[in-house]
Amino acid sequence: MTPMQPCGGKASKTPRQAAIRAWTAQRKETCRLDVCLGKMDSSVNEVSQVEQKVSDLEDAHNGHETATNQIQSELGELQYKLDEAENRSRLSNLKFVGILEEAEATSMVSKVVTDLIYKCILPEKTAAYPDLTIRVPAVRSLHFRYPRTILVNFCDFRIKEQILSQAINIETFNAGGNFTFRGFSDMSIASA
Repeated sequence: MTPMQPCGGKASKTPRQAAIRAWTAQRKETCRLDVCLGKMDSSVNEVSQVEQKVSDLEDAHNGHETATNQIQSELGELQYKLDEAENRSRLSNLKFVGILEEAEATSMVSKVVTDLIYKCILPEKTAAYPDLTIRVPAVRSLHFRYPRTILVNFCDFRIKEQILSQAINIETFNAGGNFTFRGFSDMSIASA
């Protein structure tokens, strides 16, 4: 005999139907957990990939930092060598102070300095032609009352020494009576 159904309602659940429903719900939960587990596995893989990338970037950063330190060390050594070379090149420099600023062309300044050297300091036989003659740029305004210093570089250190030995004996040289100039060694330190 069949059990009776209440009027207008559903049939009552049999234990088998209840077991099927429980099994279906459990299966759905298992599938949901499998999907979550798969997502967690992919997340773990992504995290490990990110950690590997971070490790690679840290290694690259350390390599760049080492290279930067080496470049800075080499740059310091090159700066030292440059300062040494500049200071050695200054050994053949002389400064002349007090020469009026009439001719500003480099060739004219060189000619004036050469004429003054021969006229006031060295005998005509000495070949004391300057290699480079420049006026130092004005430190203050252009209306500065003293003439700017002239830096003279000679090809030979001995010529500079001859001029300095004469300069020690005479100290100031009167060139034609209209102005006085002094000559001394350029021992200034490299400007940085």
